[in-house]
This record gives sequence, structure tokens and C-alpha cells, in this order.
Amino acid sequence: MLIDSHCHLTYPGLFENVPDVLSRAAAAGVMRMVTIGTHIADHAKALSVAKAYPQVFAALGIHPHHAGETEEGYEAFLENAIKANPKLAEMKLVKLSRLSVTPVAKAEWDEIVAMSK
Repeated sequence: MLIDSHCHLTYPGLFENVPDVLSRAAAAGVMRMVTIGTHIADHAKALSVAKAYPQVFAALGIHPHHAGETEEGYEAFLENAIKANPKLAEMKLVKLSRLSVTPVAKAEWDEIVAMSK
């Protein structure tokens, strides 16, 4: 069984065609997928796809380019999402690297690391 551990089923062109995408994936041997929510507005869509399809799980995170979009209380949202959604595979600040880290992204990362302890 193959698992696609990083896909974006919420992107335009895929979200509207999730059943077809999953069918083509299954025909190619991909039986599980983790769809990534990369910013706040994307999280609800990622969770809805995971809830609607048994073979799809979700990961929520903030891409550094969206780190400035988070608001006070975001960490509480993540904690509640983890407790309420058994199909939430992970949470993270994605693509943290020297090339893409901004001071805001670094602060967000530090908060997520602290929450995970």
C-alpha cells in the first residue's frame, strides 16, 4: 500500500474533484493520503476532506509566508483541533528553513514547539 504523505486536496482544481482524484490515486496504488492545510483559511477545508473520505487524513500548519496571518488564540485552535479530530495526522510550521524564516515565522514555530512538549 502506498501513502501520499503530503498532498493538497484543498487546492483549486483538486478540491472540486476529490472523488476523481482519490479514484485515480487508488488505481495507482495510493490508498491513504495526508492533505495539508497551509494557512488558517485552508484548515477547515483540509479537515472537511479528511472527515468526508476514510482514506484521507489532515495535517495543519502555517507556511512561513502565512505566519503573519495568525491571530491571538491560534494555538488554542490547534489544540482543540487535535482533540476533536482523530484524523488530524500532525500540525507544524512547514518549510522552516534559513531561506524562508521571518521573525514572525520563527515566533510561530517556537509557540508550536512549546505546545508539543
